[in-house]
Amino acid sequence: MKIAFIVEFPTQFEVPFYQYVAKELKAESLKLKAEGERRKAEGLKPKALENERFDFHVIFNNTDQQDYHDFELGKKVGWGFNLYEGYTHFIADRNDIVNAVDTIITRENYDYIILNGYKNSYKGLAKLCKSKNIPIALRIDSVLYNLSPVKKFLKRIYLPFAYRQFDHFFAVGSETKRFLNWLSIANHRISYFSYSVDEVWFKAQSADVEKVKFLKETLQIKNETVLLSVAKFVPRESPWDILEAFKLLNDKNLTLILVGDGEERKALEEYANQNSHLQIIFTGYVPYQQLPYYYGLSTIFIHAAKNEPWGVSVHEALSCNCSVITSDKVGSSKDLIVEGKNGHTYPFGDYKYLADKIQESIILNGSIKNEINQIVLEKWGYQFMWKEIKTATLRQNHK
Repeated sequence: MKIAFIVEFPTQFEVPFYQYVAKELKAESLKLKAEGERRKAEGLKPKALENERFDFHVIFNNTDQQDYHDFELGKKVGWGFNLYEGYTHFIADRNDIVNAVDTIITRENYDYIILNGYKNSYKGLAKLCKSKNIPIALRIDSVLYNLSPVKKFLKRIYLPFAYRQFDHFFAVGSETKRFLNWLSIANHRISYFSYSVDEVWFKAQSADVEKVKFLKETLQIKNETVLLSVAKFVPRESPWDILEAFKLLNDKNLTLILVGDGEERKALEEYANQNSHLQIIFTGYVPYQQLPYYYGLSTIFIHAAKNEPWGVSVHEALSCNCSVITSDKVGSSKDLIVEGKNGHTYPFGDYKYLADKIQESIILNGSIKNEINQIVLEKWGYQFMWKEIKTATLRQNHK
């Protein structure tokens, strides 16, 4: 089964998944080859393997192989590693996307195609796949809780018609699955394809005692309890709730690290300067490869977003065994946080409630938290997502 995933550009957390799948496919191929040689040596008939062989390619349709330009930050962002290595990919001409993708899928002869999001840059691709009788699935991260009544009304009318062209749907989490159910899409047409992260890498890097110690010394942190936020300082996810809660706690034994940049940084720093008796550290933008060390020195990670359909940083923090607190506007909290066990959820804007949850998280049982993290992440890691994709592909092609 040959699968293509069409996405605009590579990202720091998606590329390791592509690389993981490529390694898995290589291992599966070697295993099947060894099985074939064994059967041949024993005089047995070759086993039908056509449904056991998979291939996975990525087609980018909006990239020039330069560093990613983040429109919320208004600048290009480099991830610190090559986003185009370790997996099979093609780059389609974004000025003639339909014909460019047509050339690629005709040459590669795919059995199944997954489209990442319902965007204008993909216009015509679903129709193209249908014309070639290739099953096509849509991967989305839409949720209900960030929609106004007007938008809900419009989407409830328009999307059921627009989504009829897709054979299957991949939701990034349970909140997105609820959104699809709201559109009357049945569960058997929905699988999961989340924004997973490389848990093994994050855990190993965050456990590097020497580098974590060096970072702590560099930042001149003396407190044992460290609160961390990794966010864009823009209205959608700026950490005002965190600053307000930290001020309310008024505890000199706590350190708050704010990793990020954006239009609200100056205002946030001015607010922090008004409370100079508290230890608040602004790091600016931190390269992705260095983030695990920040998680490693932190006790609690907080994601106080106003509107976040998923929230990759929650997964990253749990991989590093942090306790996690998120607002109720962060989609991944519904799937990754077990209330009171590995973290908490608070109502967005209620910084007093957030302050209470910070205090509760400080005394959270570490052994129970780590055990819960491991159980939760097994359901949302690379292995599970690849299994979801393969299962959906086989099911669709057996119809």
